[in-house]
Amino acid sequence: MKIGSPRELKESIKGDIITLELMDTLKALSILKRIDGVIEIKEENNLLRIKVSNGSEIAPKILEALNSVGIYVTRISITQPTLDEAYMEYTGKSLREEQASSEEMFAMMRTLRRARS
Repeated sequence: MKIGSPRELKESIKGDIITLELMDTLKALSILKRIDGVIEIKEENNLLRIKVSNGSEIAPKILEALNSVGIYVTRISITQPTLDEAYMEYTGKSLREEQASSEEMFAMMRTLRRARS
C-alpha cells in the first residue's frame, strides 16, 4: 500500500499521460511501443492512455509516427497524473470502479437485510 498526500501520490507516478482517440488501436500499439519515452500503454475502447516520461516532447513524435503509416488521431490530450490515475497505478482499479463496487456491496447488504426480515 502506498501512503502519502494527494500531491505526493500524483508525483510518484513520474511522467505525463497522453490520451489518444483513433480508429486502429491495434496497429497503433505496435508502433507506439517502439517510441523512446513511452513507459506504458493501456487500451480502453478506441482510446489509448499512454504514460510517457515527457508529454510535450513525446506527443509530436507519437503523432508523426502514427501519421507516417496512415493512422490519424481524432483527439489527443496531455495531462499530468490525476489522483484517480495514481489510485489506478497502485490498485489496478479506478476510483469510479471502486465507488461503484462499494455501492453495489451496500445495495446487496440492504437486500439481504430485507430478505432476513
